[in-house]
Amino acid sequence: DDNQTLYVGLEGAASARKLNVVSQTATPQFSLALNNTIVGPVFPNDLAAVPGNPNSVAVSRSNRFSSPNTDGIAIYDNGVPRPNVANINTFFVAYSNTQDKLFSVGFSGGFDRLTADASGVQFQSNVAMINGGDTRFDNGLVYASRGGVADPNTGFMKGSFTGLDFFGDSIMTTDVPNGRAYFLATSGSSTTCV
Repeated sequence: DDNQTLYVGLEGAASARKLNVVSQTATPQFSLALNNTIVGPVFPNDLAAVPGNPNSVAVSRSNRFSSPNTDGIAIYDNGVPRPNVANINTFFVAYSNTQDKLFSVGFSGGFDRLTADASGVQFQSNVAMINGGDTRFDNGLVYASRGGVADPNTGFMKGSFTGLDFFGDSIMTTDVPNGRAYFLATSGSSTTCV
């Protein structure tokens, strides 16, 4: 958001750290485990910087000791977790264009609407979405890596991109000024740019 800060999840260390890409300096890493964790270390699944606040990051977390192994979403300010954690099954997290709304994707078959404030993250509701996957918020819509597009305010699907393998893996980005979305899809040993 400030064109200088990048957050990195450190899987082996069960932590994250902030990197200033201009000065190429890293802050000390911070543990993702909360003090009341009884299942062992907590690992990063996905990270999303808080809009307008380069010192804060939302982290979709997992553990290695339970099933399902997802461990909710927590927001960290300078490495310190906010008290409230959204205890939902989640793999991906993305912010809207404001600090108080974010979205996650887990086992639900759609995406979750969440709110955030100084106390942490709270689950609001689930929105059904076909062709889900990793999410990206852009231009007021939620785009999913498997092609789904939904309006998070109304909870309705706006459409779906075709030509993607629903069971394959894909990453995507949007280019709103040019009215485009780009997908890099893999299925088996083949990779396709759509």
